[in-house]
Amino acid sequence: MHQERVITLAQNEEFVLDGPLQRDPDDRRRSIVGPAGQTAQTLVKVLVVSQLFTLLEVHLVTGRTHQIRAHLAALGYPIVGDTIYAPSTVPGTPQAMMRRQFLHAYSLELWRYPDNARSHFVAPLAEDLVSWIKYYFPAALGAIDANSTIPA
Repeated sequence: MHQERVITLAQNEEFVLDGPLQRDPDDRRRSIVGPAGQTAQTLVKVLVVSQLFTLLEVHLVTGRTHQIRAHLAALGYPIVGDTIYAPSTVPGTPQAMMRRQFLHAYSLELWRYPDNARSHFVAPLAEDLVSWIKYYFPAALGAIDANSTIPA
């Protein structure tokens, strides 16, 4: 069993995304919300909102393939830099300047078998993501401290 906290960018307070996910029959690289899918639940907390972007903290209740990406894209809020779930970017836009998807596993909790001992791991936000935020989304800097962590 594991628990993961993720930092990502998309666009809207706290809400639950609860839609079954299945493989897209037209593109097997993608997962889509659909009636034949497996149960998938994602908890989302909005940290910072700007005109173009929203910084989210996401907790996975289940762990399906591309769960965060598919759930946010199904709402019309794909992750910045996602080349599979987001529409093509327009050259010169902030989205085009993100060279990879803005999805970061900030923390991960694992429970060891058989004694159920807990291990907690934290990963600082990568420098390229911090640089992108400083330039294109400075309002988010208040939610990300100097050590690249987010509030609990």
